[in-house]
Amino acid sequence: MVDLIIFMCDYWNNCNPGFFNNLMKRLILIIFVLLSCSVILHAHPHVFVDCSLTVIFDQHGLAGFHNHWVMDRMFSGNMLSSFAPGYNPDQLTLTPSDIKSIKKGAFDSLAKHNYFQHIHIQNKAIKNLIAQDFNAKPTTQGLVYDFFIPCYLKSKHNLSTVKMSVYDESFYTSIQISSFMISESDNLSISHTVDYMNSFAYYMGQIKPKGVTIQFRKLLSSPQKTNKVNTPKKSLEIGPSQTNGWWQEIVIQINQWQAALKDIMTDFGDNIQKDFWGTSLFMFIIFSFLYGVVHALGPGHGKSIVSSYFIARPGSYSLGILMAFVLSITHAISGAIFVLVMKIIFESPVLFTTALPVERVSYALLIVIGCFLFIHAILEIRKKDIEPEPTHNNMKQLLFVAFTTGMIPCPGAAIILIFTLSTNIVIVGFIALFAMGIGMGLTTSMFAFIAILSRNTITKMNKTSQWRYHFFHCLLSIMGAIAITIFGLMMFFS
Repeated sequence: MVDLIIFMCDYWNNCNPGFFNNLMKRLILIIFVLLSCSVILHAHPHVFVDCSLTVIFDQHGLAGFHNHWVMDRMFSGNMLSSFAPGYNPDQLTLTPSDIKSIKKGAFDSLAKHNYFQHIHIQNKAIKNLIAQDFNAKPTTQGLVYDFFIPCYLKSKHNLSTVKMSVYDESFYTSIQISSFMISESDNLSISHTVDYMNSFAYYMGQIKPKGVTIQFRKLLSSPQKTNKVNTPKKSLEIGPSQTNGWWQEIVIQINQWQAALKDIMTDFGDNIQKDFWGTSLFMFIIFSFLYGVVHALGPGHGKSIVSSYFIARPGSYSLGILMAFVLSITHAISGAIFVLVMKIIFESPVLFTTALPVERVSYALLIVIGCFLFIHAILEIRKKDIEPEPTHNNMKQLLFVAFTTGMIPCPGAAIILIFTLSTNIVIVGFIALFAMGIGMGLTTSMFAFIAILSRNTITKMNKTSQWRYHFFHCLLSIMGAIAITIFGLMMFFS
């Protein structure tokens, strides 16, 4: 395969001495387009958590970390309706059995993810963490989790260094650390810094979470020893010294917009219960559309498929719109079907706190689609002339890719439907999901336009020469197919 490409390049260069003069410029444009696809493949957040973290010291050293989480209100309502049948929304109270049910159904599963705690002691990652003293409490801001993560490290006269942050590597849960607190000990010398941490960079190294670096040691002349645990006294400032980078700033802004839109939708949903035909009904649907527009701006496999497909295959702008809307609406409806199957047929609560196992099916489909497009591109290399395929063939292929990619349930759509189920406005929920699908389709169409425009630009630059046109047509088709395949493999085995 490599020898064939080298032979083709040498032949075309001999026929056209200036062929490679501008080759690097064209390849840079191709690479830019493919990179724009790679950064949008990953998951995007569907649950939003505000976290306050407290570092606890006792007289002997580090004791652990206390977490105070506040869930977004829509997700909070879903959890309470699923796991807390005794919940009284007027009094904001939970029974002990409700707390136990929430812990079992919506917290204990986080153990395999270390409760999203990332702790390095002397640059060594600490795994298999346990959580103690769990408590759940509903508030007007959302459901609150309080729990303690023991992490014992005895103080020494030498300096001990601990780095800690809280984040979900899968990016399905967006955790915003709003404050740090630290206890003080009379026996210890403690220093700290709060910053965005390179050592905890995730999401292909593009996101640097906020974290705290703590250094402590035993004082040379220690006061009388006691087993007393100190009350947190010192608040750590969040202001970092380094910048996030433009990509992280964009992702953070998109997350903030999504969280704000979900909060507004929760208010409208509650008002619909009181006055069904009031303005809240129409505003809920409008904001569902806006949520879909913003939701699709974040990372996700749908945009990556659409972009890579139109890099690998020629297509019109109308086909780009069709694929984007079919994929997005199917994605939203699949979330609704998943919820109905789980809740009605299996009578099982539906909860999204981390990436769904079914996501692997999506990634497997990416691999299959990429391999199919790659084989198709290889067959085209053997042709002397590129003949356009019949429109109906392109349409069948496009719809197949759109439907198979969109079949994966959208957790964001599912969360909205669960919310409307819990508030007894199910019909509104289905209308809202359709509006959300249209919003996602609108945003995804922009990515399809960019891919189509990029491919058309590159091919038109070389249309004066049949050989160059053939070469870049095949090159784009192969690179687009390889991009889809590699993305699918990376995500399937990640």
